[in-house]
Amino acid sequence: LAETIVRDGMYDFSVNIYSDDVECLTAFHMMQFGNMSEHCVKILEDKNLPPDSFKIKILDKQEIEKNWNEIWKATENIITHLKRSPVFYPGTEFTEDVYHNYFMSDTLELIAAFENDRFAGIIEWNTENCNLIGNEKCSANVGEVFVYPEYRGTGLSEKLLRFAESRAMAAGYKYMWVEHGTANPNARGFWNKYFTTCYYELVRRIGQSDKAVEVDFTVGDNVKILSGPFSGMEGKIESMNDATQIATVLIILFGRETPTDIGYVDLAKAEF
Repeated sequence: LAETIVRDGMYDFSVNIYSDDVECLTAFHMMQFGNMSEHCVKILEDKNLPPDSFKIKILDKQEIEKNWNEIWKATENIITHLKRSPVFYPGTEFTEDVYHNYFMSDTLELIAAFENDRFAGIIEWNTENCNLIGNEKCSANVGEVFVYPEYRGTGLSEKLLRFAESRAMAAGYKYMWVEHGTANPNARGFWNKYFTTCYYELVRRIGQSDKAVEVDFTVGDNVKILSGPFSGMEGKIESMNDATQIATVLIILFGRETPTDIGYVDLAKAEF
């Protein structure tokens, strides 16, 4: 495959493999593919939440605006965690403006926990379906979750998750799924307690060269992203830097056009 695709530059490969296909996983690991992320799923269950000192509620748009400073502070903690060891994800595309528009979207619910009117944590779930699990509106996605350090060890994270599950069930969903990076031990430790790994995404970059990548796109062209966290998405080139071989591409994130830096090698001119 590399001989027919890789030419004078580099090429990123990505493959999804079911977690129980051990032979296939082993084969790709032996071919120097590494784990990027795991997609996990659980059957939604109707479990009553025991009463405690936390007040958990859905935030409407007005309440999101009212509590925005606390919401963004919690979200910044998530982003900062991903930037540090051992994940080292730059996350430059995740700006306050992007998250504000995302949390105000009609396709998700932002849930917050309070103790005596003090902000304690958040979780969000949304309507994004995982096609490998089932048909449309079969599964809902749970995304960001954060609990302030002083409330950790109280079971608040699980309470937030159970609340999100109950909301997804009420909306008619049967499953809930989550994607997290395998290099993130905190994410694995939390999500894998409640979810079962369905499949892994494995990646490998093949080919090394100092030769500049020859491209057939320019500023203003529509391109498709070939690999990485935005693989499969399309956007318009806003600017190009031939010295660094990086283009700034406008892609739609959380319903908003967002500039994102992508290497030339990871782009191809979109076909219409």
